[in-house]
Amino acid sequence: MRFSKSLLYKVTLLTVLLPLLFASALSAASTSSYTNPINTAGADPYVMLHSDGYYYFTRTLGSRLDLWKSRSLIGIDLGERKTVWTAPPNLKDIWAPEIHYIDGKWYMYYTANTGCGDNCRGIYVLENASADPLQGTWVDKGRINTQYSGLDGTVFDQNGQLYFLYAAYGNWSGAHGSAIAIAPMSNPWTLNGDNAILTKPEFDWEQKGMPVNEARLF
Repeated sequence: MRFSKSLLYKVTLLTVLLPLLFASALSAASTSSYTNPINTAGADPYVMLHSDGYYYFTRTLGSRLDLWKSRSLIGIDLGERKTVWTAPPNLKDIWAPEIHYIDGKWYMYYTANTGCGDNCRGIYVLENASADPLQGTWVDKGRINTQYSGLDGTVFDQNGQLYFLYAAYGNWSGAHGSAIAIAPMSNPWTLNGDNAILTKPEFDWEQKGMPVNEARLF
């Protein structure tokens, strides 16, 4: 098959120009910005997709617990929002809330302290039997009976057994810090076994300032 000189010239020109155009597009993209915020502001975000087709979102607000409800992740900021619980005077620093659906009921786990810092910091839980967590009554189930003070609690089901994880405070690396602890649960608000330490600060990069192993695992 023969090609005209004109066609060969065009093919050669495209072969040279396309990589240059592609590189130029990448360069332009790298110097421009793109934003698509799910929530415009908020520390410790947590979101779950429930079987009803809604996303439920919560985050640290310091003195209360709010829930957002949306059909899509990108619609959370414009979704329905409600303050479902306000902290009583004896609880400070309401941090890192999570919402979970366990055995037909809703549970919200959150960190709080009673005014003396890390030594008084623990994880508390609320329960709601309503099908819609923005409705019904949130019942205080109290503080989780963790072996250590700590924060950032979460829960998961493994083959029918509930487990609780949290960042446990202790003297793990020669200084006060946090480690990841896990314990089995007899119900969504009660631990019934040893608090085993999964990870603790051991490497230099984990011990800059306060030694920390701290994460939301699920």
